[in-house]
This record gives sequence, C-alpha cells and structure tokens, in this order.
Amino acid sequence: VMVLKARAQKRNIDAWLDATAITSGAFLLYWVGFLAEFMSNPNNPLNTVALSTVYNVIVFGAGAVLLRIGATPGQRPMSYKLLGVAGVSFVIADIAGAISAANGDGILITLALSPIVYGLAFAATWHPSAGEIVRLPDVAEDRLSNFRLIASSLALIVPLFIAGAPAARDGMGQIVALILATIITAALILRLTRLLRSQQDLFDLKVEREATERANVSIAQNERRFRALVQNATDVVLVLDASGVPSYVSPAIETITGYPVSAYLGRSLEWTTHRNDWDDILHSFRQVLKHGESQRVEIRTMTSSNETRLLSCVTTNMMNVDGVGGIVVNATDITSERLLESDLRTAELFDPLTLLFNRNTFIGEVSRAIRENSFTQTETAVAVINLDEFRILNEGIGTEVGDEVLIETAARIRRHLRIGDVVARLNGDEFGVLMTVEHDPEQITEPIDRILTGIAKPMTIGGHDLTIRATAGLAIDSDGSLTGVQLMRNADTAVDAAKESQRGGVLLFEEQMGTEVSRQIEIRNRLRHAIVNEELRLVYQPLIDIGTGRIASLEALARWNDPKLGEISPAIFIPVAERTGLIVEFGAWALRTVCEQISKWDAAGLRDFSVSVNLSGDQLRDPAVTTMVASAITDAGIDPERLTIEITESILIDDDEIISKRIQEIRQLGVKLAIDDFGTGYSSLNYLRRYEFDILKIDRDFVTPLADPKNRRERHIAKAMIGLAHALDAITVAEGIEEVSELNALAALGCDHAQGFFFYRPTEVAEVAEVLWRSASVRHQQLAS
Repeated sequence: VMVLKARAQKRNIDAWLDATAITSGAFLLYWVGFLAEFMSNPNNPLNTVALSTVYNVIVFGAGAVLLRIGATPGQRPMSYKLLGVAGVSFVIADIAGAISAANGDGILITLALSPIVYGLAFAATWHPSAGEIVRLPDVAEDRLSNFRLIASSLALIVPLFIAGAPAARDGMGQIVALILATIITAALILRLTRLLRSQQDLFDLKVEREATERANVSIAQNERRFRALVQNATDVVLVLDASGVPSYVSPAIETITGYPVSAYLGRSLEWTTHRNDWDDILHSFRQVLKHGESQRVEIRTMTSSNETRLLSCVTTNMMNVDGVGGIVVNATDITSERLLESDLRTAELFDPLTLLFNRNTFIGEVSRAIRENSFTQTETAVAVINLDEFRILNEGIGTEVGDEVLIETAARIRRHLRIGDVVARLNGDEFGVLMTVEHDPEQITEPIDRILTGIAKPMTIGGHDLTIRATAGLAIDSDGSLTGVQLMRNADTAVDAAKESQRGGVLLFEEQMGTEVSRQIEIRNRLRHAIVNEELRLVYQPLIDIGTGRIASLEALARWNDPKLGEISPAIFIPVAERTGLIVEFGAWALRTVCEQISKWDAAGLRDFSVSVNLSGDQLRDPAVTTMVASAITDAGIDPERLTIEITESILIDDDEIISKRIQEIRQLGVKLAIDDFGTGYSSLNYLRRYEFDILKIDRDFVTPLADPKNRRERHIAKAMIGLAHALDAITVAEGIEEVSELNALAALGCDHAQGFFFYRPTEVAEVAEVLWRSASVRHQQLAS
C-alpha cells in the first residue's frame, strides 16, 4: 500500500504502457501455451473454463498493476528487488497452479511455491532498505538505453511468431492471439515514440543546463578576474565622478607614486599632476563627457620622492554602466618604455659592448663612402677582421672574460686607425674597418697588418695571460660599381679564404675566391655527416726502431673518402674541422677508435708497441678533453702507456695557461706525450722545461738536408735536437725519411726512431696486423741470435 501511494499517486502513461506490453506479452505466451487449448477442449466443463478464464484475467490484471507500480521512478534498493521477485513468484505460482489443476494434478505446485512467495515478501518487508522504496528521485529521467531499444525491437517481432503457434491458428485462439499481438505492438510503438520524445527533451534540457552552467561559470570567472585584475594589476584604475574627483583608485597607485590610495580619494588630481599637463587632462575629461568617445593622453605625475613618472591614460565614459557610474581612467606607467626607446635608438647605431658602430650602421657608412669616393677618384677598402679560435677561448675561460677580450680588441683597433677610417663590430668576434685609399697595394694592406700586429700582442684579462690572433679579408671598390652590401660580401669571402690558407694574415679579395670558398663550405657541410655515415677511417703508419729495425709504434692518421667529392686530403678537412668546431667530435671519434683497435691487437697477442693519435689546440682547450681521454682508455680496457698523445709544437707557442693545464691533466693519466713537428714552432724552449715530454718528433724540414754529407750545419742542428731530447730523457723520432742516406745520417747522430715512406706508407687497418707479425718475427730472430 505504501509503495502504491508513493509510486502510483500520479498519472503515468509510460508506466501503464510498459505494464500493458509486458502483461500482454506474458498473457500471449500463456494463451498459446495453455489457455487457448484448455478453453477449446470440449471435455472441459463450461463452468470450469469460465472460472479459470476469470481467475487468470484477475491474476494477470494483478500482475499488470504490480508492473505499473514497479515501473514508476523511485529508489530500487534490495527490499524493492525482493518484493518484485515475490510478486513475480506469486503470479508464476498461481498460473502454475491453474495449469496443474486443469490437468487434474491439483494445486500442489502452488502450495509448494507459496512459502517462497511469502518468505520473499516477509524479507522485503523487514529488510533495512524497506523505507527507501517510497523515496522518489528529485528528477525522474526516462532514458532510451541500448538495452531498452534492443528489447523493444525484439518484442515487436516476437508476437508475430507466437501468434502463429498451433494453438492460435484457428477459431477463438487465433482471434485472441491477434488481439494480444496488436495490443503489444501498439503499446511498444507508443512507448518508443514517447521515449524518443523524452530523450530529445532530456537532451535539450541537458544542453540548456550546460549552457546555463557555462554562462554562470563564465560570469563568476569574469567577476573574479575583474577583481583580481583591478586589485592586483600594475596599471592604475581610477573612477572619477562628474566633477573629476576620484571615488575609487586601485592599489597600484602606491607602487607607482609612493602615495597611499587615501591621498587621492575625494580630492582633485591637480595636486599630483605636472602643471604643464593639467590643461591636457581637463580637455580630455571634457571630451569624454561631451562626446562619449574614449580619449588617450600622456601626462607626468609627481611621486612622493619628488620624481617624475610618465603615465599613458585612457579615459572612458562609464557613467551609465551599473556598478561603475563614473569616468574610468586606465593609467599605465611608461617611463621605462620611453627610456628604453631612447636606448634603442642608440642601439640601432652602436654595438652596446664595444660602443663601436654595429653592422647595419657600418654598411651604411660603406655605401656612403662608395658614393663619395666615386667623385674623388679614390678607392673604398673594407677589411673584415676575425679573431682566431675565439669560440674555444670563450668556452674555456667564460663569456665574461671573452667580453673583456672583445672590448680590449676594439680599443687596439681604434688605436691603430688612421684619420678618417671607420671601425665597427660586425658580430660576435668579427670587426670591420672602412678605409679610403689610393691604388697602392702596400698602402692598402699595411694598415691592416699593423692592426693585426697590435691585436696579437699579449694581454692580461681577469688574471689570464692571453695572446689573441686575428685573420683579415680585404675587398676594394675602385670605381663605385659596388654597393655597400656587395663590398662587405667580398670582404667576408676574403676572410674565409684567408682562414683556409693564410691564417693570421690579410688576404685581398679575388674573383676566383668565390668558387674556392663555396667548395670549402660544401666540405664543411659534408664533414658534419661524415662520422655518422662512417666515411672517415684511420690508417696507421709504423715508426721503426733504427737500432733493431722492428716496429716501435704506430701513428694513427685520418682519411676521408666522400661519396660525392671523393678522397679528401687531411690537409683540407682537418683545418675545416678546426674552424667549425667539429674537431672536438672528430678527435673524440679518433681517440675511441684507436683505443678500441689497441684492445683488439692486445687480444690477438700483438702488444710490443704503442699507438699515437694527434690532439689539436681546439681539443686541448675543451674542458672535457681529459675526461674524454680517460673514458676512451677505460672503456677499451687498455694500458695507458700503450697510448701516445701527439701535440704540434705550434700549439705551445703562446704558452697558453689553458693548454698548459690540459697537458698536465692528460700527462697524469699515464699516457705518453709527444711533440710533433719539433723545431718549426719558432718558440722558446720554455715549454720543454714546463712539460715532461716522452717523445720529440723532428720535422722533415730538418731531416731532408741530412742526405747531403756536405750540410754540416744541418747535421749540427739535428744533433743538437737529438742531444737535447736525450738530455730530457725523451725519445727522438725523425719524420719523413725517404732515402737510405737520410737514415744512415740519423743513425750516426744517435736518433732513436724513424718514420717515412722509406719504411712504410700509411697502412689500412686490415693489413697492419700482418706488418706487426712480421716485425715481431724479426724481434724473435734477434733475441734468438
């Protein structure tokens, strides 16, 4: 009764349609399965048939009422489910009893099922959730679920098959079956129609609800954002009444002027405004009141510390806006921006670090000079000066010291300029010099040579003793036919060419340089991919012990076979690698490869020799070079004494503090250290005192003259070198031996080892093992004898 009152108190067509469809379907099954045959059986008494029919109609009617109650919205706890099962069990028990009684079996089955029915009903009544059955939802949503759609569709089809059962094919049975099928179909179609309409209503309601929620959220966010912007913005917001007196001032005013908000409220702004700007404020205020259009004006205001700040003010009439009711002034402090604009106008012309002209200004000066000199029959010359290895220096000692180097370099260039010359900093480590000259080659190059000499003088910056060298490219316009950009491009090409062939000097632009520079650029670009594509390889040239004739060591030499350019000489790609900074990556690859190869030779039993690999100046300036060498040795698992690091003597000329530190660190790893091209560095012998070298390699320029016995002077020089090395406990290696007379002379002078085409050319790694085995057999023979 409680459920009936709570759930069926309102007219619910959808619940009746569900109940009708389900009850009619169940009755149709019951009709074709039993009742039609029972009623048409002439052996059954008429009163029994009538009583059974009435009873079944009452049972199914009761079932329809139960379904009507259960199909309505409400809570469906365990008590509800137990009560529903009890009701269904009651109907099944009665129908089963009716069928059993009609067949003469009595109503035992009904009596058997009755305890289950009453037990379920009792459990539902006393279950803790019984009170929730009568609770209705706040919003009853009747949704068209996938299950309901599939079930309803099948229910539309099934009655047609059931109606065709044998018990419903003739007479009264067929009429009742068709009536029931029609009722089911009509109820389902009407129910699906109402569900679709309800679904659309729900969708529309959901869309409207979501739109309302979004609008409410947006309004709330906008309100919070407005409050946050106004209260926390760096710009000042003022609301003025019709007389121009502030009724609201945002807190940002205190940050800008130092005065509190209370100092402005209820008081004319004239007291804080610059007297020359007050008329502009009044005019702007009147225009806003009269025409309603926003006005912009820049004014000066005074701060509490008696300073002047520049404000950009936008005045808007919001007298008729709810919640505002005044003239709104948005004021932005633009003092810093105006100062910055002034600085930028200066920066457009000058380099901020060196205070020289920048590149754009310099090009303008070059263009102006070309135009003027075309009338005076004089020539316009532009030199581009590039500092050598500045990038490595910058990374090694830091950008702060690097900036000081650039400032000092700019000062040295200025000191060596002639009257009328113009200097600029073009970019990072590149400077430009503009000169007007007569057509005299010596006059053209001499000023630049003087500048380069001045730059190369030692300097002490930040506690570092440094020597910076530079290379210059020079381009000339003799008839006014070039533009400033073209002349600058020619000078850039000349300095690139000078970097290739005349580093440390000045080179005059020639037309054919363009082709050569383009080739160098192509080599540079292709070199970036050579290591990854395994185009680089190492070959090994043996060094011979002059006394025994056996191989004492190997020197690793790089080779590059480019798929497009073919075999490229190390004399070409090594300098390119140094200029582009790829030498560090390239050197790391070479070192790893050498160490791995030594490990392979060790495993094959070839151990009685060392292998040398070159390190460039750029690599030695790299802070990570010591770690790189140590990692290569450790990863390969070799004895450090099997590895020799060769350093070209020219690297040591400057006695650079950074290189000195790196050499000492590498020496401490236990590797051998060799000076390559000894005697060609034009330096003092101070570095021989500072560093402990194991090997001194005498350059070929000192070896070739020894073939002539008459060159006693050359022999004395070579002997002095060998004696100096031995005095320092170092081994001497003579490079570039190609004749037996050279070998004999070196042997007589006491040279230890020799290297050159007379013995071996650089050998591919696949053939080195055979050469080493032959050398080892010679050693065994010597020991045996």
